Amino acid sequence: MSRVVVRAMRRKDVPAVVAMMKGLIEEIRHHGEEAPGGVSNATVLKNGFGRDRWFGVLLATVDGRPAGYALHHRGYEVDNASRVLYLSDLYVREEARRLGVGRALMAGMAAECRRSGAVEVLWRVHAKNRAARSFYLGLGATDWRLGTTMWVAEKVLAKRATSRTRA
Repeated sequence: MSRVVVRAMRRKDVPAVVAMMKGLIEEIRHHGEEAPGGVSNATVLKNGFGRDRWFGVLLATVDGRPAGYALHHRGYEVDNASRVLYLSDLYVREEARRLGVGRALMAGMAAECRRSGAVEVLWRVHAKNRAARSFYLGLGATDWRLGTTMWVAEKVLAKRATSRTRA
């Protein structure tokens, strides 16, 4: 039986985590979404470590080999005045699927949630990814249909925010 271990990413793990991030980018593209990529060892080292880190990563290993990761960051929800943890990515290598890696990563997210003083974990799931939706529902997640995800590129936002417009 395979042994799954979840722990915080270390600097020496970055190349393996970046390889899995690139695998996730390919899966996102498979579901018809734009995913320009650009992730590299340097960007993960810059943004995932140090005093000004923007995210944390939980790394799952199976028998000592990298098998999946969960990338998360902190947030705050004013509607219930609470700290929350946002799960940005959950990825399990294809050969490690059905070994309990995803469940172990989500248990790790629950532990990180408690450790950080957050009260809930929030994340998005691509609408066409039925397997992921089924997995999360099986863990007791709720399909939050009160809104939609919106985004704007920094360049567009900067241009619109500085242009004069009439209400």
